[in-house]
Amino acid sequence: KICWLLLLLLTACATPPGEAPIETVGEQVPLLPGAMVSADGLQISYPDNTLFAEGSVLPLPGGMSVLDPLIDFLMTNRDFTVA
Repeated sequence: KICWLLLLLLTACATPPGEAPIETVGEQVPLLPGAMVSADGLQISYPDNTLFAEGSVLPLPGGMSVLDPLIDFLMTNRDFTVA
């Protein structure tokens, strides 16, 4: 019982993760190399054959230099989903 009480106290004291302000996210998206942002700013896409050749599994040469900033962006902005 004491363990549960201690666990409840510790989780109650923990601060929730902060959300990145929209301005910060909006500033980061244009910095993604090769990314195209929709007019409403809700969708990020990459033109065909930018990251991967048709039917390939591995990125094109230089593709990782495009993927790494996207990975960093998604890791710091957990509210975004990949479709």
